[in-house]
Formats: sequence, structure tokens, C-alpha cells
Amino acid sequence: HSGGVSVLPSEIGLLIKLHTIFGGLNNINMLPSQFASLTNLNYFMFPSTNITSDPSELTVMTKLQSIDLYSNTLQASFPSAISGLQYLTSLDLGNCDLIGSITTELDQLSNLKKLNLKDNAHLSGLLPYFSSYEQVSISNTQVGSTEVENFCDIDVLGCIDSGISYSECDLCLSSVTLFGKTFYVETTTTINEPNKELSGTIPS
Repeated sequence: HSGGVSVLPSEIGLLIKLHTIFGGLNNINMLPSQFASLTNLNYFMFPSTNITSDPSELTVMTKLQSIDLYSNTLQASFPSAISGLQYLTSLDLGNCDLIGSITTELDQLSNLKKLNLKDNAHLSGLLPYFSSYEQVSISNTQVGSTEVENFCDIDVLGCIDSGISYSECDLCLSSVTLFGKTFYVETTTTINEPNKELSGTIPS
């Protein structure tokens, strides 16, 4: 439900079979401790609320597939609560005032398909690359990539570093084959892989 809710009742912890919860566009600044009982949750959607701290309750929700905390003022380091959520495929922490560096939390989320970290101007570190990626946005951050910048892997149809989907990507103007995979790359991208076979052409 969206609207004027500011406090979630403690009785929410009784909904142990709940799979999806949407609390966006409310003024909820914290989750009740009973929230940790919702261990069957698959979708946790609280965009544009007023959550101001790392939602530690997510730690025990190991079945989560999607977390949406877009546009919350967390003003904290990268949430440690997500590190054990191995089934997570979508994570939206855009515009959350995250600070510091991405540490090892993301390294364990190898099933991620969609990741949004944009508009966290004080967030830094290196973004791990997973073959599961479909869409990644790190615009307006200090986050870097461990892979070639501004490339699209045709196998996952996603844009890394550009923050937009493959179908909208105006950087993907040329292709090159690297390590047996076809990449669409910006014409100004430099690929430096000594002693590796590189085939294909990049138009001038």
C-alpha cells in the first residue's frame, strides 16, 4: 500500500507466508523487528520511503529475489544485509546517499541480473562482473568496473557502465570478438589484452 503510512504494525510479523510487500511512497523510516519473521519474502519493494538505515532485517530473508530501496536516504555504507542473499536477481539502491566503498557484499551475489547504484555520488570501489548481468547502472557514482568500460556483452544483452538497456544503447556501434564472445563496444574503447587472440573489426 502507498500513501500516508508512517509505521508498520508489529503484527506484520504474523504474515509468515507473505511473498511480496510494497511499501513505497510512504513515510516509513524503520522496519519493526517483527519484520524478520517474513522469511518467505521474494520481493521487498520500498522505493521513495524514508528509510534511513541499513535494513538489517533482510539478512534472514534468504529467499529474496528483488530488493527495491530506490530513493531512500540511507546515508550509510553499502548494506551488509544483502551479502548472503544468493537468490537475489534485482537490486535497486539508486539515489540512496550511499557512502564509502563497495566491499565484498556484491561479490557473493552471482545471480544478479539488474543492479542500480546510480546517483550515489560518494559511493566508490570496483564493481564485480557476473555473466548474469542484464542491466547495470553506476552513473553519477565513483564506482568503477573490473571489466572493459562501456561494453555490451551480446550474451547477456546488457550495458555495463552506460546505465541503460542494450536496446537503447547508442554506444554499441561496433563489435569485436574477444575470448570467444562477441562484444559491442564504443569505437573509442581500448582493449588491451596482450598475448590473447583478438578477431573482428572495429569501424573507424
